[in-house]
Amino acid sequence: MERGARRKRGLEAVSGGEPRPMFSVVIPTFSRLDLLRRALAAWESQAPGVEFEVIVADDGSTDGTARFLAAWAPARHAYSWFSQANAGPARARNAALRRARGRYVFFAGDDILPTPRLLLEHACVHAREADPNVVVIGRSSWPPDLPLTATMRHIDGPGAEQFGFAWMRNGAEYDFRHFYTSNLSLSRELFEREPDGFSEEFPRAAYEDIELSYRLSRHGQRIVYAQHAEAWHVHPYDARGFFKRQVVCGAMAATFLRKQPHLWKWFPGRDLERIRLSLASERSESSGPAADSRERVETAEGAALEVAMLYDATPAPFLTPLLLGLFRHAVEKGFAEAWYEPDVAARLLLHSAREATIGPALGTFVGQALHHRVRLPDPMVTRVYDALATPAAQRVDPRPRADYGTGRVA
Repeated sequence: MERGARRKRGLEAVSGGEPRPMFSVVIPTFSRLDLLRRALAAWESQAPGVEFEVIVADDGSTDGTARFLAAWAPARHAYSWFSQANAGPARARNAALRRARGRYVFFAGDDILPTPRLLLEHACVHAREADPNVVVIGRSSWPPDLPLTATMRHIDGPGAEQFGFAWMRNGAEYDFRHFYTSNLSLSRELFEREPDGFSEEFPRAAYEDIELSYRLSRHGQRIVYAQHAEAWHVHPYDARGFFKRQVVCGAMAATFLRKQPHLWKWFPGRDLERIRLSLASERSESSGPAADSRERVETAEGAALEVAMLYDATPAPFLTPLLLGLFRHAVEKGFAEAWYEPDVAARLLLHSAREATIGPALGTFVGQALHHRVRLPDPMVTRVYDALATPAAQRVDPRPRADYGTGRVA
């Protein structure tokens, strides 16, 4: 047989006749060895029909990850790994991409378990679209055996703070903000139009992928959603944990805006800047000293999170308004602390928490909880209102109300 006359499906020749896999799966990791073990084992179960390599970028882990990776010997696919000093996922992915040989690059996380047909589904969409500008995003879902908190149901459901799949349609196209690097593939041809890759100015995992996506969109990128290309996302959250995650997102949003300032309208800075200008025009010191503002915000955050945590362990649809307000506030907090001077940030956050995020969200939550006949922790709710100095007219009384004509307590 003449060399190159026939090729194994999923492979193509590269210079020198060396086979090239269809996909290079890039997985950055940092000190999450238990999750990484599960993820790599799951990649062993990919259905035949598509050849791929897995490249693991160890971003300075301190939990024995490097020893494990040195001993890992998969049978299903080609495999390589390397370690670097901790610098964040952007630099880790860029270093991995320099080693990648695939026609397509597939980005996954160390907390992502691929279903057996994941790469086949991605390959089918690329073949159908036949366009090197296409980026395929698959669905990242909670594993069936993972207990769900109210927060987890919320962030992938009505809140969509993590993923917007609940609102997306199979085969539809979406804008650059949907470049989710937990289950995403794109052609090397498209990626190489931005040779710098991910901006390494992002030290944390947030917005570094969206910023690259924006640059790729200027080269004609098309993001296509493939609902059946499913992977399991093994990352449980409660309200407190996701709040911390959103603070990081806010800080990285500030980094994004420094690089792409013309995209201001997409980010929380727009609302905070309106507040800043309003307060400046009023020349008001009514918010008090900055230290007092910081203390009030922290007290309100803590009490509101305590309320959310009371109901987080069970399905609680009435919790949605409070989670929306808390997580929006968390993003604003991260952004404000990265963008403004500390005293300015403290005053803006107190005003926004009282007028736009935590305060109004708490009121809606209290109303819905009472409608569902849920007894509320009156002292915690009052502590939030008091910390924010919410006027009495804007407070919703958390005490049960008697039903008219029956004497029953609602």
